[in-house]
Amino acid sequence: MTTVPAARPSRWRLLVLVAVVVVAVTIPIVLLVSQRPTVTGVVVRVNAESLTDVRSFDLRTADGQVLTFRVGKLDLSAPGFNAQHLTVHAATSQPVIVEYEEQNGERVAVRLLDGPLPAVSVVSPTTVPVPPSSPAPTSSASRSA
Repeated sequence: MTTVPAARPSRWRLLVLVAVVVVAVTIPIVLLVSQRPTVTGVVVRVNAESLTDVRSFDLRTADGQVLTFRVGKLDLSAPGFNAQHLTVHAATSQPVIVEYEEQNGERVAVRLLDGPLPAVSVVSPTTVPVPPSSPAPTSSASRSA
């Protein structure tokens, strides 16, 4: 059996892998420190008065609930992001983690974080077996004629 070395992972894939690991480690730590309730979901609507004035947004959770959040004073410390970035999440369907407070019966977002990324497959630097080539089949009808 002949083996051909697999392609080496590109730097881009390596950077993506590192980013996934950093996010996977950082977000749980940040959420453990926080005492606020959190919810993860996909942004399905952003209500904005202008490009820089996002008032509220709707988030669909994994169980299908659609929750509305008013945007409050956001904690923008890393790895948090501003409310304008929600439009990117709405367009790409990348999940968002929302820390919020209950105020007068409504949910008020006070921190926004990138949600978990979909699984990324990375090419392993191992060898890949290649099956041996087989001879072309011959037809028995052509031999007997």
